[in-house]
Amino acid sequence: MRSRAFCLSLQQRPARFGAAEAAMAQLPESLQLEMFPGIYGNDFRHLLPDLSALEAAMGCRLYHQWPICDVEDVVRMKPELAELPDWKAWETYISWHRCWISDRASNYIDFYNRHLKLGEVAACLGHFRLWQKAVEEDLELCVVFEDDARPSRSGLEKFLSELAKLDAMEFQWDLIYLHSALYSKAQEPEVPGCELLLAGHRKWAGAYALSSRGLKKLVASGYDQCIFPVDDFLPALHSFHPRPDIRDLPCVRAVDGFVALTVPDTQKLVEVEDRGSVSKFSTVLLGDLGATMGDSEDECEAQPLEAFEDFSFQSDAAAAAAMLAQHGFVLLRLPDSFAEAEEAWQEFFAGSRKSCFRGLRSGAGLAAELPLADVGYTRQTAREHFHVILGASDQQEWPPKLQQKTQPLVDALEQLCRQLLRALPNGPVMDEAWERETMRTKDASVFDAFSYFPRTGNQSGPGTIHAK
Repeated sequence: MRSRAFCLSLQQRPARFGAAEAAMAQLPESLQLEMFPGIYGNDFRHLLPDLSALEAAMGCRLYHQWPICDVEDVVRMKPELAELPDWKAWETYISWHRCWISDRASNYIDFYNRHLKLGEVAACLGHFRLWQKAVEEDLELCVVFEDDARPSRSGLEKFLSELAKLDAMEFQWDLIYLHSALYSKAQEPEVPGCELLLAGHRKWAGAYALSSRGLKKLVASGYDQCIFPVDDFLPALHSFHPRPDIRDLPCVRAVDGFVALTVPDTQKLVEVEDRGSVSKFSTVLLGDLGATMGDSEDECEAQPLEAFEDFSFQSDAAAAAAMLAQHGFVLLRLPDSFAEAEEAWQEFFAGSRKSCFRGLRSGAGLAAELPLADVGYTRQTAREHFHVILGASDQQEWPPKLQQKTQPLVDALEQLCRQLLRALPNGPVMDEAWERETMRTKDASVFDAFSYFPRTGNQSGPGTIHAK
């Protein structure tokens, strides 16, 4: 069998690239490894905010209607929802995801239906280019690892033995998930004669295998002309996706009879390090609205030290605003109250005594639950939950300890934001608008103020903060 394993990683991140290559030493001898250089999104960043130029240079097209951030986005998918009140239209959208496990659906709705990032687009396109290479070389088996995957030799030998069983049964398959998370509620049927399961709706593309026929289907789909997150694209080919616009995309409809299998979750064939995505801090693309000129980890390493002035709460706000305009991004050193508040929230969410936190979500006008995971709670998960709480209405009743730890941070960040607002052109007007909006919505979030930060030239867009 013509087979190969590929590890997708950025050569521009040599430490991460080297660590991934070393981890791939666990592969069985029968599975030849090739380190596949990923696409470096920052090579194209100079073209922004001209998305047409970006797409032409990268040789792809984005699905500009991917984000579901506002009621208008929901109505775009289902125009008849325009007749409903905003909160009801949004509730209808949320109800579509009831086919998924509730905590995963809530996490997806809250955090993953946002604007695409440049690094994410580059990563998705990297997967597609890898598939193309595998088809060109007429591979019968292609195993794909992202660079945070950590396969075990025994696990992959187990996987290869399951493949042998499929071959003996002449079972036709397209994709096998080696590491993923189940989103659909329905039980996954067993494949007779082996230990694999017919995959339900699963996400994460950190480790998977493709057959020759699966590779050809993916390459012929036209996914490169309709880029959206690859771990949303793959499950949409073989399972029900709650979003009707995703189901109707040409690249999804073009793929017929896509058979996806998965190893049972109890079998840990591949582990994934909790290192976070390289693209997490990348420039945010806003579809037809252009792009923010945000920062990225790579730029933080590449830029001269002068670009990373720490901004304390006593610093001159005008100087900070000038630095934002000069560099297009800023690294803010947050106060100790950030770590203290985050630790309190992590303890709260990880506690077995509480299964959910009920409160009024800002602008929604309805109660919302924030389900919690019993195991596998990470620092990143805590940060995500923490940001949700900061964006929630102050009508919520926080437990006393959380109130005590969180309020100083909220107050400090609001003070910083308002200092920066006053330093910008028309600052007093902006400051007054901020005050009026806060009174109107009773919104405890202070991060929206960063949307007023200036960028290069006359552009504007949301800023970014990082904890040090």
